[in-house]
Amino acid sequence: MPRGVSKKVKIRSEEVAELLRMRGCVGLRSIVELGFTRTQAAYALEHLAAAGRAVRIYVGDVRMWCYSRRSAVKHLRRLRHLLHGLICAARVKYVTPKKALELVANNKDAKKVFGRYMRVDPRDTGTLHFLNGLLKLTYGGPAASRPRKPVYFADCGKKPRPLPPGV
Repeated sequence: MPRGVSKKVKIRSEEVAELLRMRGCVGLRSIVELGFTRTQAAYALEHLAAAGRAVRIYVGDVRMWCYSRRSAVKHLRRLRHLLHGLICAARVKYVTPKKALELVANNKDAKKVFGRYMRVDPRDTGTLHFLNGLLKLTYGGPAASRPRKPVYFADCGKKPRPLPPGV
């Protein structure tokens, strides 16, 4: 028989809920910076999601946690437009998640914004999955795909496609 939620998880959940209220959306990395382990942070977030106080959004294979669905849409729009702007400013026509990470890492402001959701590190596979999901949301499916290396066509003459209704 399940024991229920412990007091420690409830206390951690309140701290995490406060962080979500302040920032709107965060990645698991931001919560780990509070001093929790990944498991503790995940339990707190799952507890908040079960109570309806947090929303889980998947960007590629990576989870992003938001205060509300409206906040999630706002943050995803911001990330997509920032990434699209970086790609167009660099005059890149075909972009891979690795190239997108390079563009983000070389821009101080973009690095700060993306750093709230992921580690801006080329060795972190979660980062590449996050950017792959963001590129897929922005440009649709890949134009070409080699094994585990999708290539997206960045049409800078048009705005990024609208977010799908399920986000």
